[in-house]
Amino acid sequence: MADLLQDDIHNACKHFFTAYGNKSVDELVDMYADDGVIAVQNSPFLYKKDMKNFFEEHTRNFEPIEDTQIELCQLSPDTCVRRGVMVMQEKQTGNDAAWWYVTTFKKIDGQWKAYLDTGGSTEPLSERDHCHGDRRHRLSSN
Repeated sequence: MADLLQDDIHNACKHFFTAYGNKSVDELVDMYADDGVIAVQNSPFLYKKDMKNFFEEHTRNFEPIEDTQIELCQLSPDTCVRRGVMVMQEKQTGNDAAWWYVTTFKKIDGQWKAYLDTGGSTEPLSERDHCHGDRRHRLSSN
């Protein structure tokens, strides 16, 4: 069972990586459950209706280089979590950027779909991010 899960999720992530490189935005959006959510650091939640614009922008600005799985955990027969790092190249600068992610997958009608996709930069927080974090903390403590 674990090997089959490993193969299924590896293939789903490989498909995502290929679709991203091909700028196949509709394919990327289709890989998410209808009630799926993307939660990227310092950004509001993105629901499926908003994902097309998100992927259009990101595939225009970034080129995928490498996707590395760190860990895969099956929570139930139809739910699992994959943790990994994706390296992207920013097209404008040519700089590489590594992004961590934790994605919860649900098996829906026989297909693994991303349900909750979280991620962020592996780089240290910038000064702007520190200020934003402090502001959120002050607001939440009032």
